[in-house]
Amino acid sequence: MKEKERNLVFLKESLTSSLFTSKKQWNSVESIKSDISALYKMKLAASRKYPDGSEELKLSKELDVKIKNNNKLIYRSMRESFSEIARKEMWIDNIEVRIIGSNQDELLLAGHYFSDNANKLDTYQILEPHMKSLGFKRVNFKMFWGDDGTTFKIDSPNDSELE
Repeated sequence: MKEKERNLVFLKESLTSSLFTSKKQWNSVESIKSDISALYKMKLAASRKYPDGSEELKLSKELDVKIKNNNKLIYRSMRESFSEIARKEMWIDNIEVRIIGSNQDELLLAGHYFSDNANKLDTYQILEPHMKSLGFKRVNFKMFWGDDGTTFKIDSPNDSELE
């Protein structure tokens, strides 16, 4: 298959990706990472230079618009799924997980495990790379829900800038 044909197939498949069809749910961190990678490849394909007037150029512009229009919803859905995955994984350690914020970009973790500052830091260091790639802005560790807790700010790009 020639490069032009491969480009056309990829662009057409990207335009019909399940990432754009509905509010998707993920059931593992690996599946979220896989879709982040797929979205990144779509962004690269949409930003490539194609010959003027070509079908590739038309489809790449259409894909670029589709990505820009859906990026915020996609990453918000990924964060919601990530928090549900964390909730299921952490309940065994008696840690409650919630997600808040208008963009669902703050993760709250509460449990007696977080009475020790070293546990807060260890957990933050494990979660931070995932949270950054998903566009979380903060994570808050509390010993119990009435506690002020400890908040770590995460320097992550806005949803529209995530790759």
